[in-house]
Amino acid sequence: MDFESLNYSLAIDRHGQTIWFAEKDNFDFSRIVVTQFLDSGNLIGFSNGTGYEFNLDSDIIFQTPSAYNIHHQISKSDAGTYFFIDAEIEYHDCPAECNEEFSEFPIPWQGDRFIEINSDGEEIWEWNTFDYISLTEYNPLYAEMYNEVNEFDWTHSNSIFYDPISESLYVSIRNLSRVTSIDYETGNVNWNLGESNFMENPSFENELNFSQQHSVQLTSLGNLIFFDNARHQNPELSRCIEVGFDDSNEPFLVWEHTLPDSMFTGSRGECDRLSSGNSLISAGRTGNVIEVNSENELIWHLNVNDQHGNDVTIYRTDRILNLFPSAFSFKINQIVGDYFNYSVVNNGFLDIIIYNHGWGINEFKYSLSDHLGMVILDGSIVDSSNIIELSLDLSTYNIDNSNYVFNLSPANNSNNNQEISFYFTDLLLGDLNEDNQINILDVMVALNLIISGSEYLEYADLNQDEN
Repeated sequence: MDFESLNYSLAIDRHGQTIWFAEKDNFDFSRIVVTQFLDSGNLIGFSNGTGYEFNLDSDIIFQTPSAYNIHHQISKSDAGTYFFIDAEIEYHDCPAECNEEFSEFPIPWQGDRFIEINSDGEEIWEWNTFDYISLTEYNPLYAEMYNEVNEFDWTHSNSIFYDPISESLYVSIRNLSRVTSIDYETGNVNWNLGESNFMENPSFENELNFSQQHSVQLTSLGNLIFFDNARHQNPELSRCIEVGFDDSNEPFLVWEHTLPDSMFTGSRGECDRLSSGNSLISAGRTGNVIEVNSENELIWHLNVNDQHGNDVTIYRTDRILNLFPSAFSFKINQIVGDYFNYSVVNNGFLDIIIYNHGWGINEFKYSLSDHLGMVILDGSIVDSSNIIELSLDLSTYNIDNSNYVFNLSPANNSNNNQEISFYFTDLLLGDLNEDNQINILDVMVALNLIISGSEYLEYADLNQDEN
């Protein structure tokens, strides 16, 4: 979870004990706001306009180009691209509700750009609120509040969620109390859901009466789920709501959990649907995080205060099994020797067992390289089991007795790799006198090795039981 008011993010166990925290000094202005935990074990976050991907040691893996000024949200897609929100300013006439002193000249309107970049920092998709939302669609409250000190806060978007199944993006435009669905391919608006008074052509009759919402996502059933701050409503009671669409494509309320008035939060907030069917709800500025079931029964409750007894603002939260979704090990069946002198009998195959200890890995990439670093063979294996058997056919390759390196890594995190160096040998297991046959002479040699406790005894271990 992100402790926004304390400028850093951390992980706690179910008992509230801290088990990890980000080294905030590694980031701009000693601040980091985490908005996503990846199956690779890395984290996504932002600080003062810059977006980051970093590991549990707070080492930066990727950061966004300086041309962008990220706010509220950055996330990484399964395709390895990054989606985020960037502020955009254009000068237009002040709306009718502005103070008369600002009506004679254009004022700065702050809108948003929703952007996707690749791992090289190249922009590959953009959607600009000034291109798709009419200037007649605004919240008059913010026009009344405009004072020339800051920009006219027109849209104030706070989340972006990409769904690869429908190839649509769902964005939360807070100041218009609007959730918008965007077709990724064309950029066209699929629909707008929310306050119809701020729309020229409302998409639906049912507004659902939410306002100033945050963190729009989809459940596994394809329903919308988000945090309704309910700011400027009567009464002001924040809630978590799940929204479905009927056969006529009209929205309806599937489920809601209304928070007590003590947890009302005019800003911040998030709702996550857990794999158990329960919902994790962050009550923004109040320092409360709760878990409730589908019957709205309280399952778990966390309240966070600082050393002065003040509520800690919690921006985003995520429930994960543990901090290590990308944990694994492997062994080569034929390998013998010790760390400084491993060897593998060349029988035409390299037999490997992979032990998958993580929860976020189902594909591994592997390679075998020679002593010059040239890749002899490589590939990948997809398997979600805990023990994976991999057999590499070497019969068509020119394998000599020089040094080789086998490298293994999760497909979703090449930085988390393991490798072992060894050389191939033509020596048969059990052929201790190297006459290319196994007989009584080798038994006699084995007895001498046992008596002397020689390190080469493993070459006589025909059944590979290490005894």
